[in-house]
Amino acid sequence: MRHFGVLVACAAVGAFGLTAYGGGTSARRIPLRSPRPATSHLTAIVESRGRSRLARVNPSTLRTLRTSAWRTGAAWGWVTSPDGRRVALAECRRKCNSFVLRFASAATLRWKPGAAPLDGGFYAGLWPRPGKLYALVGGDTTLALDTVDTVSRKVVTSQPLAAPLLQLGRSADDLVVLAGTFNAIVPVRLLVIGSDGTVRSVTVQRILAGRHYDTKSQDPIGTTNLPGLAIDPSSGIAYVIDPSGLVAAVNLGNLSVAYHQLGSGSLLTRIADRLTPLAEAKGTNGNQLGAQWLGKGLIAVAGIQETATAQVDSYRPTGLRIIDTRNWSVRVLDQQADTFMVADGLILATGTRRSSGNTQHVYGEGLAAYGPDGSLRWRLKGLGGQLYLAEVYRSLALVDGHGTLHLVDLATGRVMHGPPPPAAGGLLLGPGSPTTPGFPWG
Repeated sequence: MRHFGVLVACAAVGAFGLTAYGGGTSARRIPLRSPRPATSHLTAIVESRGRSRLARVNPSTLRTLRTSAWRTGAAWGWVTSPDGRRVALAECRRKCNSFVLRFASAATLRWKPGAAPLDGGFYAGLWPRPGKLYALVGGDTTLALDTVDTVSRKVVTSQPLAAPLLQLGRSADDLVVLAGTFNAIVPVRLLVIGSDGTVRSVTVQRILAGRHYDTKSQDPIGTTNLPGLAIDPSSGIAYVIDPSGLVAAVNLGNLSVAYHQLGSGSLLTRIADRLTPLAEAKGTNGNQLGAQWLGKGLIAVAGIQETATAQVDSYRPTGLRIIDTRNWSVRVLDQQADTFMVADGLILATGTRRSSGNTQHVYGEGLAAYGPDGSLRWRLKGLGGQLYLAEVYRSLALVDGHGTLHLVDLATGRVMHGPPPPAAGGLLLGPGSPTTPGFPWG
C-alpha cells in the first residue's frame, strides 16, 4: 500500500549541528506540534497481499482491533466527509492503470455498494459538503479536478488543469498545487483549488521547476529542480522555496507574490552552486526539496541532491534546516537529513546516501529526534541502517527498516518489543490523506 505518512520534506540523521545564517541572532525555539490530531477512535487502512481493509485501531498501541469484512484493491488515498462519518477510498486497479472511489462508513467499517470511476490517479480530495466531492487526479502528463456525486457514485464534471503536478499542500479550506510543464523546467504555476470547486492560479516567474530529459540523446541527460512548498493556514500564505535560496511568498487570497532571498551563507545556496549539471553527465542532476510550516514564522525544509554520470548515479541529503521568515535566516538542524516528520515536542529525521554503478552502495543514517531547542534528544541505529518513517502518532513511530516494521517509543527512542502493528501508513486523521504524493524523488 502506498504510504500516507506525512513525508513533507526530506530528513535524516547524522552529525548534529546548529548554525545561524543570514543575519540571525539567537536560535528561536521551534514550535513542534503534530499536524495529525489525536482521537479517541482511530480508523486506519491495512493491507495484506495487495488488498485493503478498513480497521479500527487502538490509539495507544496502533494495533488492529477489528477489520471490515470486505476488502478492496490497493489503497491510494482517502478523504473524509464533513461530519467524519464516511470515508471515500481511492482504489488502484489493473496495476494502477485505473482508479475508482469507494465509500464506507467510518463507524461500522462497512463498504457501500458501487464505485465512482476517476479520470486518473488520485492525488488528494476535498469533501466540503454532503453529496459533492472534488478529487484531484492525473498522471505524468495530465491533471484534472473531478467533481464526484457521492450519492450516484458518478463523476459529473472533469476540469483539466496545468500539468504535471510537482508539489501538493493543504491550507485551511483549499488544496494548493505546484504544477509545471511536461519535460520542461519552466516558471512554476501555483493553483488554488477552493472548497467550492473553483480554481485560481498564478505563475511564480522567478522560480523554475520541473524535469527535463534530452529525448533525442541515446543516453538522455536529465535535469530536475523541485522547490519545496509550505503553507501557513492561519495567514493564508504559501511559501515556494527554491534550492537556490529564493523564496516566493504567495498570498492565497489575492495571489500576489513577494520574493525573499535567504541569507547568502545559507546551506541552500551552497547546495545549488554545487549542483549545476555537468555537461558530460548522463542520468539525472538536480535538487529536490520538501517543506512544512511549523508555526510562529518557522519552516522546516530538507531534500536531496542528485548527480549522475555515465558510470555512477548517486544522491545525498541536503540536510534538515529551519527557515525563519521574520529575517529569512537559516539554521542547520541535521546535516545528513533528507526526510522528516513532526511529532508533539519532537522533529524526527532520517536520511540515506545512495550510489549505484557496477556495485550499489547505500548508507543509512538511522533515525534522530530533535527537541524544540534544536538539541539532539536521541538517535536510533542498528535496524539495518536505512530507515524510513511510516507513521507518527502521539508518542509512537512506525519505522521501516529494510521491509521490517518496528514500533518506536518517541519518549526514549527505543524499539518496543512484540509484533509490529499492521497499521503502517494508513491512519485516517484529518480531512484527507496527506497531500504530499510520497517522496518527490521516488
